[in-house]
Amino acid sequence: MSSKEDDRLSSLPNDIKITILSLLPLKSAISTSILSRSWRYTWTRITAFRFTSPYYVTHKFYLNLYRTLGRMSWQQVYTVELNIVPQTTTLGTVNLNMVKLGHYLLCNAHNIKEFKVKFEVNRYLISVPLCIFEMQSIEVLELGGITVINPNINYKLPKLRELVIDDLCSFDLVFLGYLLKSCPMLEILRVNVDFREKTAYPIEIKSRNLRWVLINMSGACRYSIQGEEEKVVFDAPKLEYLEFNSPIILKFYFLQTPSELLRAKLSLGDGKSNKRRADAECGVGLKKRLLTVLNPICGVKSLSLSGDNIFISLRNRRIDENDVQVFEKLTHVEMKLSSTSNNSLYGVRRFLQRCPNLKSLVMLKKRGTYKWVINVLLTCLLETKLKNTSNWWEYDGSEYDMKLIFNFVNVVKDDTMMIEITIHVYQDDQFIKCINGFVLPNHLWRRPGFHKSKGRLAIIYCKNRHV
Repeated sequence: MSSKEDDRLSSLPNDIKITILSLLPLKSAISTSILSRSWRYTWTRITAFRFTSPYYVTHKFYLNLYRTLGRMSWQQVYTVELNIVPQTTTLGTVNLNMVKLGHYLLCNAHNIKEFKVKFEVNRYLISVPLCIFEMQSIEVLELGGITVINPNINYKLPKLRELVIDDLCSFDLVFLGYLLKSCPMLEILRVNVDFREKTAYPIEIKSRNLRWVLINMSGACRYSIQGEEEKVVFDAPKLEYLEFNSPIILKFYFLQTPSELLRAKLSLGDGKSNKRRADAECGVGLKKRLLTVLNPICGVKSLSLSGDNIFISLRNRRIDENDVQVFEKLTHVEMKLSSTSNNSLYGVRRFLQRCPNLKSLVMLKKRGTYKWVINVLLTCLLETKLKNTSNWWEYDGSEYDMKLIFNFVNVVKDDTMMIEITIHVYQDDQFIKCINGFVLPNHLWRRPGFHKSKGRLAIIYCKNRHV
């Protein structure tokens, strides 16, 4: 760097230089100490401590880390981010040093607002230092690749607004319940749970000010749920957004109906279960679990459903039409099906009949569907009486599907209705040829730009020419 450029940077106010250094990783911020005498100790006053280890850390690494920590002015540090890749042969050393680090921050850093730590190691061999949960100034907490040895302790996080836990073991779900009880100001919760192991603990989401929840339960579930302990308990009356992904349908309990819930996204059942287990789960137990999921959220305006088990269970004879609540406020629905079974598609039909004010519908399904499948879905659309709209139906199809769709829109001659069909082409030359060569009915017109393109979509407006 030339002396002229150095002088230009050095002439900046100290607050600006500290702000710039706080946006850099710790190693880069420390490297600026060689620029000039005025920069030598500027990095010690940064407000964000960001460190990512590019290699497997050892005991020597922690000695250097503590030496660096001792030179910093911790009273003005508001953000701590650690991303560490430990050696599996030195996990005992890692756990010991994490405890030391936690106590150091607890004693010296009293103004930390964001604390993020992630360990790149499998199978939850790193225990989080419990003293982190005593930092009463923390507002954002993110943890990844950790486990909790003693979950039943007194947590003190009165100012926590956002909590993110990545790769949480199912055995640590009891820790989540205890932690949420100590966060009266919590508004955002994101949790990724490894669901490969069976847990005897219910998932408890209890926080009076919680507004945004995302629970993602990953991993292939190898068992069927039978006990009452396998459930999700919600006590979040101010909830506005709920997203829950699980390989199976769990039983939901809402201690209070979330009257402010506007949007929900549920992915329950991946359609990959073996036939024997799927048949077993479509009994009374699945019916009860499904109704505990759908009925409490009947006040939503936007709903996304994914997973064949949801629609198969709606087709079940044990579920009467009145068992499912009417979704009076629901105006937008997205549905994704993994299979094209008769049961799942009739389940779709039964659900749409409980949505009297639906204005838009998005159907996502596999390609290569059969002729009778489209007939069932078109019947669903006719019975829901979509009107006064810009409605759309999104799907993948074939030549026979195209003919059926145009037969459907040919029936629609109400001047107040307009339907937009979006077709995903996926570079299928035969399908594109079918679309471009199809003769539209007289009262329909083709939107300009409907042709083979790089972008995968083709759009047709289906509308009366005289409107």
